[in-house]
Amino acid sequence: MPFQQPLIGWGAVGIEPPQSLKDAGWQAQQKPPAEYFNWTFRLLDQALLELQQNAVHSEQVGVANGIARLNADGKPINADGSLAGEVTQIEFDEHTDDTTVHITATERTDWNAKETPAGAQAKVNSAVNALVNGAPVGLDTLVELAAAVANDPDFATSVSNALDAKVDKVTGKQLSTEDYTSAEKTKLGGIESGANKYVHPATHAPSIIAQDVNNRFVSDTEKNNWNAKETPAGAQEKANQAEADAINWAKELGLGAIAKSVADANDARAGGFYYVTNAGLNAPNGETAAIIVIQGSNYGQLALAASGRMFSRIYTSAGWSAWAERETTSGAQAKADAAASKGTNDAKTWTRSFGFGDNSKGQVPANADLNTIVASGFYRLQSGHANQPSAAANFGQMLVLHGQSDTITQLVSEHSTGKLYTRSGNPPQVGGSGTWGAWTELETTAGAQAKVNAHAENTIQHINSDERTAWNEKVTGVGTGKITVSATAPTAPGEGDIWIEV
Repeated sequence: MPFQQPLIGWGAVGIEPPQSLKDAGWQAQQKPPAEYFNWTFRLLDQALLELQQNAVHSEQVGVANGIARLNADGKPINADGSLAGEVTQIEFDEHTDDTTVHITATERTDWNAKETPAGAQAKVNSAVNALVNGAPVGLDTLVELAAAVANDPDFATSVSNALDAKVDKVTGKQLSTEDYTSAEKTKLGGIESGANKYVHPATHAPSIIAQDVNNRFVSDTEKNNWNAKETPAGAQEKANQAEADAINWAKELGLGAIAKSVADANDARAGGFYYVTNAGLNAPNGETAAIIVIQGSNYGQLALAASGRMFSRIYTSAGWSAWAERETTSGAQAKADAAASKGTNDAKTWTRSFGFGDNSKGQVPANADLNTIVASGFYRLQSGHANQPSAAANFGQMLVLHGQSDTITQLVSEHSTGKLYTRSGNPPQVGGSGTWGAWTELETTAGAQAKVNAHAENTIQHINSDERTAWNEKVTGVGTGKITVSATAPTAPGEGDIWIEV
């Protein structure tokens, strides 16, 4: 439980008595100076303050965020004696069977084989550039292509249907605007033999011809407009030519044909497919390679060498960058696996060299100076070491903590008693400008509590409430007995009062 009694709160620092006075003590008839008392009360007050700040209360032992219980090996344990934080076999099995946090080798292979967003975007950009680049201005977007076919999603079907509605061409016959219908044939077939042939006048007024919604005069302008329109055959011919031009343009860039050969890889800048031999200039790694060029504001080249290795580089205002080899998915995984395996073995070897794991850093040679043991790690002491905390530290264990600085801490456990000592400093051995601090014994919880109990039960150093009241009455004059210092006698002295005439 927390401390109940307040501190003295003694503010006067005072003067420390000389060692001779400390050794001999107060003598009869000797009057102690007030500064010596001030120093003593101040020291007691600071000691109690340090005790209250650093003491461990019994109710804190074994609770969360409190003080841990330790077993004979110095390891934290639970209230039932089991090791704290120890994983049970059931918990370990549940963890290993958890398919949510673990993946299979097949899943790892599938994930590693997937394309990266950057890689997928690069392929899309390459395909779009290869498809659009070089098309006429009016036909280089999907909107313009859609407008060219009248936004008809079934343009091919519509053209085919329109062609099906046309009259087939017959050898020796021509098409005319005077359509000969079955009704007209029937009518002509009904003319009597020898009937007179009607001769239509060469000219006549248009007004004599009746017009309706299906029969109208056609002006010269309308005829010219209709005659200027493309025929299906002409449209097909132009479409075929456009297709051929596009194919030839793509072939020039290595699409749909053998890639274009270049003697110098630096000359492959237009978007397309190229190849350069190992005898060519600036070939990746000096190998024969196929090169894909992606053209934008700058140029990018992706090369697949004959050895199967992949390289890439870019061209900016500063010129071509150096070829950079790209790792394959399987190659990257193999390197990662090798690094993980090597890293695990190297890490075990390295940590074991500092006493971690299943061996200690080593034994400190007998009579060696502990001031020279400055590398972080676990050590086993021998005997007769210079600057060891005590003789009982022989054959004990030592932990050294030294980071990337000029300070260091050592912790020593005595072999025979189990006592712990610690010291710190910034000595020259670690590049510091100071010295080693003194060894300080670390108190156990039980030891600290025993000292607190002994101090609390010390009736010489502590007073009870009756003693405090009696002493306060003597100082303040509270009660029936008073001491009066005056030139005149008190008018109504009380029983026990003392009058001193001056």
